[in-house]
Amino acid sequence: MHKIDFKTLKVLALSIISLICYLFLENSEKVNERLLRFKSNNSINEFGFYVVINLLKWFLFIFGIIALTMLIVKVYKRKRKL
Repeated sequence: MHKIDFKTLKVLALSIISLICYLFLENSEKVNERLLRFKSNNSINEFGFYVVINLLKWFLFIFGIIALTMLIVKVYKRKRKL
């Protein structure tokens, strides 16, 4: 039986939470409706919100994928070492 590292669990939890948040933002009707409204208006403030929300979605997606990839590599190296 292997001892589970607390840091590994924390990174796994954060990556799963970030992917869930990304999926929520991507599939939410309210968020998508507001993004379309922001995109159609010519206000600079609304364009700023549009950019921030899209950057947040990309950050959550990339963080989730990179963290899961790093965990898989770490587990693979640990199994190979044994």
